[in-house]
Amino acid sequence: MLKKSIVLALTICLLLVLSSTYVFADNNDGIVGNIVKDAKNAISNGANAVRNTLNDSKNTIENGTRNVVNDVKNDTNNGTNMVRNDISNGANTVTTDVSDTSSDAGYTATRTSQNAGNNMDSTTWMWVLLIIAAAVIIGLVWYYASQTNNKE
Repeated sequence: MLKKSIVLALTICLLLVLSSTYVFADNNDGIVGNIVKDAKNAISNGANAVRNTLNDSKNTIENGTRNVVNDVKNDTNNGTNMVRNDISNGANTVTTDVSDTSSDAGYTATRTSQNAGNNMDSTTWMWVLLIIAAAVIIGLVWYYASQTNNKE
């Protein structure tokens, strides 16, 4: 009988403890409720701060890219306009110089660079230089190829 009364007393105490913990944990006006509300607010504020930071970053990148593209476009347009104006001015100057022959009256030109006494013109010299360059290139390729074969 003593065992039954001990088991009954423990059961009643356990039911009281379990039913009273529900009141302590669900008290919204108490310490636990305030901690949960504060944590919820902190998490919400943190999420909003991250969202605002990402939006600001996105806007900054978009505006910066847009500004760079516009600057490049404007600089290109300005450069193109300057080149076009310079070409137009140069063409006008050439046209004026060609049509103004009053100062060139009696002008004659004499060729001073003749065949330099050896009957070879500039085309011949270019071919000679080209052949020498080709021979040097072929020699270098052969030299490097033979080094690679010797090491193996």
